Amino acid sequence: SPLVREAACWVTGLVLRSVVELREYRSVLLKCMRATEDARVHLALGQALSDAARRHDNLFLCKAGLPLLDGALMLVVTTSPQHTFQLFLWHALQRQDEDGLREYMRLAEGENGTIMMSLITKRLAKLPVVDEEEGT
Repeated sequence: SPLVREAACWVTGLVLRSVVELREYRSVLLKCMRATEDARVHLALGQALSDAARRHDNLFLCKAGLPLLDGALMLVVTTSPQHTFQLFLWHALQRQDEDGLREYMRLAEGENGTIMMSLITKRLAKLPVVDEEEGT
């Protein structure tokens, strides 16, 4: 049920606050990123991922995190709620200045790198500055 998956996303977000290895959580998170998933599940997942990216600078900039970044990119481009996944990508990439984007493009090695570059320059760069203390 969507309610159970939404709760699971919230709980996984809490676990990701202290985790330094994504591999064991990645498949569960990717299932919640399906385009057909309920919007409440996407909202909970986007917020959980944003929180984890805010707390761990390079948690998602690795091969294990690449599918999650790609999934968030897909959801930003195709579904709603886009804003939560935009914030996740901002925390995971933009916060690292150009190094985060460069690292993503090195890992992605393909068309997603070009799409991400466009997203960052056109959308994420225009997001208001996020207060790291308050999460707003």
